[in-house]
Amino acid sequence: MHPLMHQRVTVLEAVRARMNTTTVDLFTRIGRRSPVQQIRYQIVGKGPGAYQVTERSTGQVVGERDSWKEASNFAQEMESRADARALIEGSGFES
Repeated sequence: MHPLMHQRVTVLEAVRARMNTTTVDLFTRIGRRSPVQQIRYQIVGKGPGAYQVTERSTGQVVGERDSWKEASNFAQEMESRADARALIEGSGFES
């Protein structure tokens, strides 16, 4: 990747992380729960029989599958894990 493009990607990742942190901090200060993002993972077709599951907030590819059904199942599994993680973190029962 070209150095300028790499720098831009790095800066955008930092801005996204800061934005998410700031949003959570704001809602914590006012004593309300942060709004839940509707869909965390998106399936992107990359050709015949090639599907990528990407995290919408970062644009990072978290997995690749050979069929739409497999990609959909994987995305749902990732959503469930993220929901469980958020529930555990919100309950104070972190291990």
